[in-house]
Amino acid sequence: AESGVTPFYLYDEAGIRHSAQQLLRSFASFSNYENYVPIRENPNPALLELLKACDCGVCAGNLTELELAARCGFRGSKLLYEPMVRDPEAAALACQLQARWLVNSTALLPEHSLPRVILRYHINSLDVPNLSRRMNRSRNGMTKEQLFAAAASLHRSGTEEIGLAIQSAAYSLQAGLLARRAKVLHDLAEEVTRQTGAPIRAVYLGDGPGLPYRPKLACPSLEQEAKALEPIFAAWEPQP
Repeated sequence: AESGVTPFYLYDEAGIRHSAQQLLRSFASFSNYENYVPIRENPNPALLELLKACDCGVCAGNLTELELAARCGFRGSKLLYEPMVRDPEAAALACQLQARWLVNSTALLPEHSLPRVILRYHINSLDVPNLSRRMNRSRNGMTKEQLFAAAASLHRSGTEEIGLAIQSAAYSLQAGLLARRAKVLHDLAEEVTRQTGAPIRAVYLGDGPGLPYRPKLACPSLEQEAKALEPIFAAWEPQP
């Protein structure tokens, strides 16, 4: 577009619907699977409403994004709130909307109890080692000691669902990306439960495989990623 001219965006509604259906179909065998699209990637209300119609969820990181999610009808398990800073007003709205929380730091946990919380653990990159420095700047995560303390506190306060996530690089083209993350989370979940008594009932696998922007690059399919996940979750006994 020329300088000073309002850009024009054209979206393929049929293509978006097809991609969403393919994604949900690929992971349909995993119970309570949810897919979250970050609102910051495209806050267009029409697009968000289309995602809702496709049964996708969204991730909000601040009050403005939460308000937009609410206007588009997202709430409950379809809304993931990942606060970047402590904001009591945003926290209150997230609780009103019964959002699931993804928390990167103990400093971002609210003082009151929450029904569903996912705690992010900070480790070195599992996907592409030389991206670890870039990732460390873009996302925080808890140390193991902080994670255990947070899980124990949430468990004592009666949190219904405690989940785990790990810091991870996005857009890797390596096959088995999600399975490697899931294996780390499986082992971490067992350790958390053993040390704190807190059952782990959810995991957040983060960004999926990337897109091959060059002709000779190949990308693993969603079906391949899902198949690699099956033995990990099959061996993961549900927590009581």
